[in-house]
Parts: sequence; C-alpha cells; structure tokens
Amino acid sequence: MEIRRTRYLMLGVIFKVRGLLMVPPLAYALLHFDGRYEESVGWWGVGLVLFFCGAYLRVAAQRHLRYRLKSRKQLATTGPFRLVRNPVYWANMSILAGLAFMAEIPWMAPVLVIWAFLVYDLSIRFEEMRLMKRFGAEYAQYMAETPRWIPRLSGRIAGSSQRGTRWWPAIAVELHCMLLIVFPIAKEVFEHRLGGWRF
Repeated sequence: MEIRRTRYLMLGVIFKVRGLLMVPPLAYALLHFDGRYEESVGWWGVGLVLFFCGAYLRVAAQRHLRYRLKSRKQLATTGPFRLVRNPVYWANMSILAGLAFMAEIPWMAPVLVIWAFLVYDLSIRFEEMRLMKRFGAEYAQYMAETPRWIPRLSGRIAGSSQRGTRWWPAIAVELHCMLLIVFPIAKEVFEHRLGGWRF
C-alpha cells in the first residue's frame, strides 16, 4: 500500500510540473543557433503546419474537455476523445515539433517529441488513477474501449454523440498556445537584423 501511495505521489509531482519539464529542451531549440538550416523556408512551412495542426487539435479537444471553461465538468469521451484518450498531449507534441522546425533546428523536433512523450506518459499514469477514483466504472469502460496513445481509426469508437461547446470559448482559452509562435519569429528577426549568435 505504501509503495502504491509513493508511486501515486511521485507521478503526481511529474503531472504538476509537466509544463515546466518542457522548458529546457524547448529553450535550447529556440535559443540555439545551428546555422546548418538557416534560410530554409521549407522548415518554416513544415513547422507552421505542425504548429497549427496542434493548435487546432487543442481547441477541438477543449470543446469536449471543457477544462478552464465555465461549464459542468464530465468525463470527455466525445470529439477527439472518441479516437484516443489523450489528444491534448498529441496536440502539444505537434506544437513542440513545429516550434523546433520554425527555430530552424529540425533535428531537435524528434528530441522534443520523445522527451514530451516520456513526460506525458508518466503524467497520464497519474491522471488515469485520478480519473478512475472520480468516474469509476464509466472511466474503466472508456479505458477498455479507447486507446491511450495510438488513435483508433476504425471499428467501434467510444463516446456518445454529444456535441462539444462552441468554438469561440474554446479558442479563447487556448490562445496562450498561439503566443509560443512569437519565440521562433523573434529568433528569426534577431538572427537576421542583429547578426545572430552562436553557442
């Protein structure tokens, strides 16, 4: 029992600081000047697609998750949650990879995604324990029917036909993610107008 409680507390700490754990590798990608891929419009194109796909997925998930929205909280099993239990983490990994490409450090994209996956996978273990306590059999059934990581694209998909909240409130609470695009833009401006830096 004590080992289980210790594991729960350790996973809870990782869950609480999961956002902060993304800062060191992301800061490296945004502050490091490689030079090998400078002036590559293609990397920016790939980065923008990944970034906005991730942002769209976060908003779509928020419509059903209702986290930070003023509405009754319930187990999210509709929208993107019908395909996979953790679409927000998929969205975050897409955004992080996009930022690495826009920062013109494409080799850092898989590093960021792998790091995020490891952190999020541990965070999910805590979330699952917490959701099981809160929703019980309903969550157990959802877990049995819906994959944790690999989206189910065919066959029976969990969840009802319930619709999500309106788009605008979900967009409003996810706007903070859009601010991340300022960093690769600022890096690009600094490199071109002020001569850049190397370290």
